Amino acid sequence: MILRDSLSIFIIDNDLFCRTLYMQHIHNLGYSRVSLFCDEQECMDQLTTSSTTEIPDVIFLCCCFEQQNGLNILRKIKRINPDIYLVALSGDEDKQAAINAIKYGAFDYIIKGESDFTKIDEVLTKIENVIALLQQRPTGRLSKLLTKIGLL
Repeated sequence: MILRDSLSIFIIDNDLFCRTLYMQHIHNLGYSRVSLFCDEQECMDQLTTSSTTEIPDVIFLCCCFEQQNGLNILRKIKRINPDIYLVALSGDEDKQAAINAIKYGAFDYIIKGESDFTKIDEVLTKIENVIALLQQRPTGRLSKLLTKIGLL
C-alpha cells in the first residue's frame, strides 16, 4: 500500500488562485509533499538543474494541449523521467486536445470545472493503485523469465 505522505506532487499552473486551490485540496487528501510552479519553465529548471532536486511522482500540468507548446512540455518532462505520472489539466473540452495529451505521455486528462476536485481524487487513487501493482511485480531473473514467456 502506498502511503500518501510518500508521493511527491508538482502542480504547474499560471493561475495563482487555481494553484493554491489545487494544493490545498491535495493537502486535504493527505498528501504533504506538494510543490507549486507558476509556469512550465520554472518546473523544467527545477527538474534539470540540480542532482539533489526532488523528482516528483506526479505532475499536474495546466496548459493548452491544442497548441504544440503544451505537447512539447509533456514530451520534455517524459524525456527527463518517463516514470513521472503526468496529469493534464485544461479548460479545453476538445476531445482532440485530450487525445493528444494522452498520446504524448499524459496519464490522464482533467477538464477544469465543477468536478475537477473529484477527478483529481480519482486520478491520484488510480496512480496509487498502479504504483502498488508495479511494486508487487517480481524482480530480477524471475521477472525476465515471466516476461519472456508472456506472463508479465
